[in-house]
Amino acid sequence: MTDTQITAKPPTQRNQQIGLFIILCFGFSWSIAALLWRTGGLASPFGPTLIFVYMWGPAFAALLCTWLFDRNRWQQALGFTSWPRWSWVLAIAVAVILVAGSTMISLLGPEVSWVGLQAGFAQVLAEQGVSKDKLPMPLEQLVWLQIGIGLPVGILINGVLLLSEELGWRGWLYDRWRVLGFWRGNLAIGFVWGVWHAPIIAMGHNYPGQPVSGIFLMIGFCLLLAPIIGWFREVGRSVFAASIFHGSINALAGIGLMVIAIPDMPWRGLVGIGGFVMLAIVCAILWALRRRQIARL
Repeated sequence: MTDTQITAKPPTQRNQQIGLFIILCFGFSWSIAALLWRTGGLASPFGPTLIFVYMWGPAFAALLCTWLFDRNRWQQALGFTSWPRWSWVLAIAVAVILVAGSTMISLLGPEVSWVGLQAGFAQVLAEQGVSKDKLPMPLEQLVWLQIGIGLPVGILINGVLLLSEELGWRGWLYDRWRVLGFWRGNLAIGFVWGVWHAPIIAMGHNYPGQPVSGIFLMIGFCLLLAPIIGWFREVGRSVFAASIFHGSINALAGIGLMVIAIPDMPWRGLVGIGGFVMLAIVCAILWALRRRQIARL
C-alpha cells in the first residue's frame, strides 16, 4: 500500500482503522491506569513501573495496526523514513527555549522566586532523604556534572523511551491524519493525546490536587504542543525528530521547576501559564511561517 493509496482511502475505512487504534491504545493504557489506582496510585511502590508500562499504549496500538493494515509500508506508517538531520538539533534548541521562557514567565507569579540550580538540587536531595555530607563530591560540582553529562544523556534516553508514545501519535496516527492538513491533523492528534492522559492526570500527574480541571488543562496543553511536535515530524521526515523533541521537553521541564520556589499552579513551569504562553507564541510563529510558505506557492 503506497502513500497515495492511504490518501485515497475512503474516509469511512480510514476512520474505522483510526477507531481501532484508539480503542487499542486507550484499552491498553487505561487498563494499566486501573491497576495503578487499585495499587495506591502514583505514590504506590509500583507507580513508576506502571506509568512506564502505561506509556506503551500508543506503541502497542501502532504496531498492531501496522501489522493489520500496513505490513507492506511499515516504515512509512511508523515514520521510520529518515535518520539524523539538522532538525534533531533544532528540536533540542526549541525545547530549551520553551522551558526557559516558561520558567521566566512563572517568576511573574506572586510568591514565586528564583532559587537557582544549586539550591533547587539540594531541595530535591533533601526530599529524597540524601544528606549533603554523603555526596561523593561538593554539591556545586555535582550540579554541573548533572547538567554537563546527565542532561544530554537524559535527553537521549528520554528520546528513545518516548518512542513508546510517538510511534502512535506522530507515527501511525500522523500517517493516517495527515490527509486533514497540518493544523487539523495535529490538533486532532493533540486532542486524542490529551484525553489519553486523563486517568493519570486525575491521580495527580502534572497537575496534583486538580483531578478534574487538570484533565482539561492537559488537553489544552497537548493541543498547543501537538502542532510543534508535528512540525518536527514533518521537517525531520521521521518519528525520531518528534521523539527527540518530546524527550527534550520531558528532560528539561524538571529543571525548570527545580530552579523556582513554590512552583504551584497556575505558575507550574511548562504545564502552567508560562508554558501555555510560550507554546502559543511558537504556534503563532509556525502559523505565520506556514502562511508565508503557502503565499509563495
